[in-house]
Amino acid sequence: WAGDLGGVPLPNAWIRLQRSGNTFRAYTSTDGENWVQRAQTTFELPDTLLVGIAPCAATSDPNNGTTATLADWGDYSPSFVRQPQSQTVFQGQTARLLAEARGVGELTYQWYFNGNPIPGATRPLLELANIQPAQAGDYHVVAQNAIGSVTSEVATVRVDTSDPGAGFEADLMPRNTGDGTLGVADWTMVGRMAVGLETPANASEFTRADCAPRSTLGNGVLSIADWVQAGRYAAGLDPKTPAGGPNGISPLGLDGLASAAPTAARELYLLNTTAEPGELRLAVMLRGMGDENSLGFSLSFDARRLALAGVSAGDSAPGAMLVVNDREAAEGRIGVALALPAGKRLLPGENQIALVRFQRLSAEPARVALSSQPVALEAAGVEAETLMLTAAEASGPWAPPAMGVLRAELAAGTVRVTYQTVPGAVVRFETSTNLTDWTAAGEAVTAGPDGQARLVLPIGDSHRFFRVAPGR
Repeated sequence: WAGDLGGVPLPNAWIRLQRSGNTFRAYTSTDGENWVQRAQTTFELPDTLLVGIAPCAATSDPNNGTTATLADWGDYSPSFVRQPQSQTVFQGQTARLLAEARGVGELTYQWYFNGNPIPGATRPLLELANIQPAQAGDYHVVAQNAIGSVTSEVATVRVDTSDPGAGFEADLMPRNTGDGTLGVADWTMVGRMAVGLETPANASEFTRADCAPRSTLGNGVLSIADWVQAGRYAAGLDPKTPAGGPNGISPLGLDGLASAAPTAARELYLLNTTAEPGELRLAVMLRGMGDENSLGFSLSFDARRLALAGVSAGDSAPGAMLVVNDREAAEGRIGVALALPAGKRLLPGENQIALVRFQRLSAEPARVALSSQPVALEAAGVEAETLMLTAAEASGPWAPPAMGVLRAELAAGTVRVTYQTVPGAVVRFETSTNLTDWTAAGEAVTAGPDGQARLVLPIGDSHRFFRVAPGR
């Protein structure tokens, strides 16, 4: 484009060149925000161009000099920093779609439903109150300023019209409708929902999963008690019951169901049972009342020093089913739910309900604490009644086992000797019958990655005492 500025005052004239494919448009402005198109032309040019400006004066008078600056207007055109998100909402609830754009000057918005503009929907937030099935579909928004416009991604809104009263309590499998029968698969799925590994797909599924207390067909919270009640249905201890009760999803609070004052001295605590320097083994202990069938708890730990290696049922919970939520283990949080077979109880007093193993990532002492996220701190009885439970204060910090420890134990007709040192250290085991005369027990031994040197010998009178010496 070449020509006079046509009413654009000098100095401080604004000139803009816009490319769309091979179409080029020239604009002028008096303020950099309000633009007038001056020309349009088409060139077949490479996709990437090096663009510059060459200022010139109106005359050849040496006193009539000019200056110009070049800006990338791509940063001034609108662009989205937050896109609207697809979602599913229950009929009658409110759907909220939010989009945010940036760009120079004033921005305007216009929302569209299935490609048609929505009258009055000209703000970044679109709220669809009392949503109905006819409003299910695709939504997007266009943001515009004086320089250009941009279209957001499409967000699909689905409206759930399921009947919350359909089906039977705890009947979840196959998802999402159940099959009218109650079995182990249903019990397992309720447990996965209780620890947050699965989410109810709709109001009907939530109503069926929320089955405790049985007297009210649920309480609006998915918890360990629901898992126990589902087990009772699966075992035939309670008859099938048509689904009912609350149908709004109410997630557990930060303190879970154990936030109320406890009614008995029922307490969880941690006991360090570590024997290896490269790990941390903790027994989750329950000081119980003898009426507990299932428990839920969470552990928080420093993920810079510890990595989860595994969780298993403890000695006091034979035959128990474990569900572990380890999705946040990399951030230092895990949740555990444990249930005995339907109708079974833990014993009064001290119970080892679970063993948790961590790999040490650092030689620094590490602290682990009982918590209520992602699984609430809770106990339930055989009738799926909620039992109040407290947790001991954070234990530790626990340091790795002391170096230089020599141990010997009998196992399967052998004597197994271990010596704790540093990985790669070379040592020599020696044996004696009288603590005076010592004999080397084979070749020198190199400690493994865990820092342990090991020796295995058949049981015999020639090696009643053991000691260790440097291997080189």
